[in-house]
Amino acid sequence: MSGTQVIGTEADRRLRGALVRLRTASLWADALSRLAPQAHLLDEDLPLLSRRAFLSACQEIRNSQGGSCITLNFPHADARALHIAGIVLFETLRRTDIIGRLGQRTLAVALPGCPPARARNVCTRIERALLSEAARTPQAATLARGLHAEIIPLAPDG
Repeated sequence: MSGTQVIGTEADRRLRGALVRLRTASLWADALSRLAPQAHLLDEDLPLLSRRAFLSACQEIRNSQGGSCITLNFPHADARALHIAGIVLFETLRRTDIIGRLGQRTLAVALPGCPPARARNVCTRIERALLSEAARTPQAATLARGLHAEIIPLAPDG
């Protein structure tokens, strides 16, 4: 069959890999530029706020407009899978949402101005995006196993 292109050739895989790396680099650059004034507060492994900086941001949200926080625990994820989870979060969330790392296998998202009822919808969207990525990317397969998400209200004082 002349003229038939075989999908999945080595060249196709390399091209797809290059496009993914380019998209990832663009996302990281965007995230870092948004967080540049707080660069010293970033987690050393991922371009996410450190635990201390994230908890401080949550306190500011609680003291002002209120919102919600979603914690995501990945008990079986390795460092590569957490990097992929970070990419998925940046692609899925609003630019105003704050993403941080709370522990070795725990990421969290602060949603300013988002009540817990709407945060449940956001949580569902995050879980679907993570599960979709886990099905597509072998390195992310551990994201799907044992994922536990919890919503914490950040109600304003007063």
